[in-house]
Amino acid sequence: MGPGRTGPEMDRIVLIYTILIVFLLIAPLYTNIPHFDFHKAYYPVAVDIVRTGSFSYVYEGFKNMPAVGLLLLPFGLFDRETSRILFIIFDLVVCFLCFGLMQRSMARNMLERWLVLLLFVCSHGLLVCIQFGQLTPLAVLLTLAAIALFERDRKMLAGCVLSAAFVLKMPVLLVLIYFLIKRQWRLGLGFLEGYLAFWGLSLLFFGLQLHRDYLSSAFVANMGQTILAYNNQNIFAFLMRFIEGPIILGWDMVAVPMLFSITLILIVVGIMLWLGWQIGGRNRFDRDAINLELALFMCLMLIVFPVSWDHYYFFTIFPLLIYARTLLETGLGSIRVGLFLVSFALINLTFSLDTYFFLAQYRALWPLISTPFLGTCLLGGLCYYEMNRVSNPWRTDARGPILKHASESEKS
Repeated sequence: MGPGRTGPEMDRIVLIYTILIVFLLIAPLYTNIPHFDFHKAYYPVAVDIVRTGSFSYVYEGFKNMPAVGLLLLPFGLFDRETSRILFIIFDLVVCFLCFGLMQRSMARNMLERWLVLLLFVCSHGLLVCIQFGQLTPLAVLLTLAAIALFERDRKMLAGCVLSAAFVLKMPVLLVLIYFLIKRQWRLGLGFLEGYLAFWGLSLLFFGLQLHRDYLSSAFVANMGQTILAYNNQNIFAFLMRFIEGPIILGWDMVAVPMLFSITLILIVVGIMLWLGWQIGGRNRFDRDAINLELALFMCLMLIVFPVSWDHYYFFTIFPLLIYARTLLETGLGSIRVGLFLVSFALINLTFSLDTYFFLAQYRALWPLISTPFLGTCLLGGLCYYEMNRVSNPWRTDARGPILKHASESEKS
């Protein structure tokens, strides 16, 4: 764990990791729908690749680019049950690595180490990932690794790693947009190189036709649409439920009215332009301020993408940690703490299917179907407020209580 740690501190660190390992080992026991996505999408694709060298976009739930099939290929070498167990192990190892990365790169003291543990064991998004057999934990790990590499000034490599996260989960695009707003061109170049490499490898393995199918049936065909099922949590689904009514188990794509869609897109673009103007040239050497801005953009990526499944909300572990750390370092104001706890509760609140059906019967209760979305909106607002409170965009010498690392970074 590093030199210079005292015996009691090492004991506490070992205890933290032990609790996390126990949690990860028992988490699969609480799955009510064991590995739905793995059985319906990932495993059939893997088997097709092993048998025929390719696959088709006919499997429910598989909308990824063809390169993801190469990652799944080893699971097609075994029978379904063996592959399911191997995928559980894979997911748990990835979650452990994600936890370890946050402990080493983002937790600065023992209190924050305990905070990371709390966020993991309370994360509904993490449990859904394990429950459904998802690749989201790997996307989260790659995104956090890209941020850690960026902080170590390995920007080209950070961009390559971020491109791998984007290949797995498209909302990660907003993290790239943030770095481009900050004029991190080397990271952007690394992202482009990595993404083109994935496309090249995929084209070499699967050929051109499968990629045409991906662009037409799995990508373009779903533009301007959303899904009204309870586990799709974003601004489009939230508002469309009040137009079409909630369809708790309706996973068919629903067209968003063009005027409505254009209006939302213009609002989102306006927000991006406003944030670009506000943060583009400031805090370029300040790790804490950059983390707050990244936390805001991670919230936005979940809010604005037309399809943001509830397991995507495992990504909120980063903005939750960053904002909690900000509270610890700037003072625990009762209002801010209260709002943060509300956002934390909403993001991780879950209901049974029977409860969702009950909520769907009463229009006044429809917002409760979207608690992760509402909690993330609140968390994003808190990050935006804190971002501006600690660093005034019209003051070039801003120094707030959490900006204690700025001078050190500037010197380096």
